[in-house]
Amino acid sequence: MPRVSAEEIRSEIPETQGNADLVTRCLKICEQYRLSATDLQVQWDLLTMNKSAKRMSLEALADLETQCRNDDSAKRQKLDRKQQLTAKGPPKPGTFNKDTAHLLAGVGLDTTPAYRRSAAGISPVPGFALSPMGTEAAPGSAFASRAEVGKVVVSLNTWRTFASSAEQLEVEAVAPPRTAELAESRMWERLDERARLLDAQVVAFERALSGRDDVPPLSSVSTAGSEEATFVGRVCCEGEGRLNVQSLFLEGSRASSNGCRVRVDLKDCPEYALFPGQIVAVIGINIRHSIVATRVLTVLPPRDAQAAAAATAAAAAADGPAAGRSAVAIMSAAGPFTTTDDLTYAPFTALLQKAMEVRPDCLVLLGPFVDESHPAVAGGDVPVTYETLFCRQVLDPLKDWIESQLEAEATKIPHVVLLPSPKDAHLLGAYPQPPLEFPRNALPEHVRPYMHSLSNPATFRIGGLRVAAASVDTLFLLGQQELAKVPTPTDPSAPKPDRMARLASHVLQQRHLLPLFPTPLDERQPLPVDVTANLRAGGLPCLPEVLLVPSELAPFAKLGFGGVLCVNPGKLAKAAAGGNYALISVHPASEPEPAAAAEEMPAAGVEAAEALSARSTEADALLDSVLDSQGGAASSASVKVEDVKPSLTGAAAVEPFGTPPDAPREMMTRAFVEIKKI
Repeated sequence: MPRVSAEEIRSEIPETQGNADLVTRCLKICEQYRLSATDLQVQWDLLTMNKSAKRMSLEALADLETQCRNDDSAKRQKLDRKQQLTAKGPPKPGTFNKDTAHLLAGVGLDTTPAYRRSAAGISPVPGFALSPMGTEAAPGSAFASRAEVGKVVVSLNTWRTFASSAEQLEVEAVAPPRTAELAESRMWERLDERARLLDAQVVAFERALSGRDDVPPLSSVSTAGSEEATFVGRVCCEGEGRLNVQSLFLEGSRASSNGCRVRVDLKDCPEYALFPGQIVAVIGINIRHSIVATRVLTVLPPRDAQAAAAATAAAAAADGPAAGRSAVAIMSAAGPFTTTDDLTYAPFTALLQKAMEVRPDCLVLLGPFVDESHPAVAGGDVPVTYETLFCRQVLDPLKDWIESQLEAEATKIPHVVLLPSPKDAHLLGAYPQPPLEFPRNALPEHVRPYMHSLSNPATFRIGGLRVAAASVDTLFLLGQQELAKVPTPTDPSAPKPDRMARLASHVLQQRHLLPLFPTPLDERQPLPVDVTANLRAGGLPCLPEVLLVPSELAPFAKLGFGGVLCVNPGKLAKAAAGGNYALISVHPASEPEPAAAAEEMPAAGVEAAEALSARSTEADALLDSVLDSQGGAASSASVKVEDVKPSLTGAAAVEPFGTPPDAPREMMTRAFVEIKKI
């Protein structure tokens, strides 16, 4: 560019007139950084705006020179990056280099160059050549050299055995949600509809408590008084952050409290376990809009023994004559199903080989199947689509596994139940999720009766045994947000408080697989939740007998609320090493107990009511009646608690948020659980 003259400098920057030193310095800057007088004037204006420099001086020109130097350096770096990208050429889709080829070692990936494929008759789309049972781990990998294969890390009732049914059982979903319920509000959520559904949960609990004489009378959270009362609402935090005793608030319903919030004082409450979004009844005194709590109810107190007997009969009739007549064996594992150092899915192959040995009635697989956090997936180094990876590494091995048993003419064929995960890269990641859609012609007709794709979350029956499962880490989220005070028992022989059983019981008490609201925000592991769909389709249609809650927390098998067996099978793959899987067998209640049971389970002789099996469909019916009575967000204010009575259809109905009468302990003696290393 032409040299800049002194006259141009004085014309563009009037502050330099009459000062030869300033003009000389400006000329030097223009020459060094290839600037025109106009460019220098623009830089000076930027400096005066950013540095608040009002007068032209040699010190101000030093700052101006630094600014020009930084700007010139940034332009050079941008130009260098552009030249590097141009030299490399456009990226080649569907290829991999020497640094990423090892990720698919042993999978049989076709590495024929593209220009040779047409001549050789090979499809230009990279594919996998899988053996009938998948692929083995790459030699020398951490999974191939793993130790303690088959080691039992958690066990329950070892005097029992992993027994399965002698006949072919059937799998059926319990009250499966419609796909429209899971998709209609995604990215189009109406705030009034969400508020109506949230309010309906509180109103349902108020209805269930109305008319009971075993608790103090109901009162609005906004009404102060000197008498003890019962206040129903949703636990919420004053602001962002974790719940604590100083920031604990209770939000009442719009019908009784106009949606007001009031602070809760827990200093006189001996025991509690709370989290944001929990529906509770606080018993205490409301003094100046601050409830001094003496008790917190998360479930309704149990009713009398006659209700327990009626619930037993109703549960037996609801589950059908086949319920409890034979043992039911379940094998369960949660993703990820491959290690982080390759995509061979070796842990999944080892799981199918083990399933071939133990022959369960049902194999329950919880996603993610194509983990979005896998280094190859996150880095875009997979040479096929994620859907193809799922079909070739998950569906095809499962199809071959079932076909191998059909060809052997086995007396029974295990069912396979698959639940997706928000971490699946080939699916929409909003929870709750619709069932997996198998590609056309991916499964032959003779295999489809044994493959069951369910929504996330889902409740299903296998041989009359009710199982509920979800592939989100609800326990970890609850553990992060829970505010608990659990006194240590004074009796040394009494069992100590069990945190894992308490966290799992939150799910059962709230009748919801993800009861947190709002869902905590974690940038490291985000969990997008469709709140409206979660309120509609994320609940438990009935009280299950087995609850599968996969989590990053330590694996366990515990007896939770209502005598429900809660199992965390862990993860099948942990980084580059193997993880765990669970073997669960529930024996019929009519079987005589071995003598060894008295030693391992002292309470085994306690008679248990079949109220464990009592279905809580009344909870959904009551919630639906609340929604129907509200009709909309605006009309909900006209509903009054005292005008609404529980519409129970007799003593056999189990109330929402209610404790099953005389909750049985027989599941503790009927169930066999082993969680093993893969």
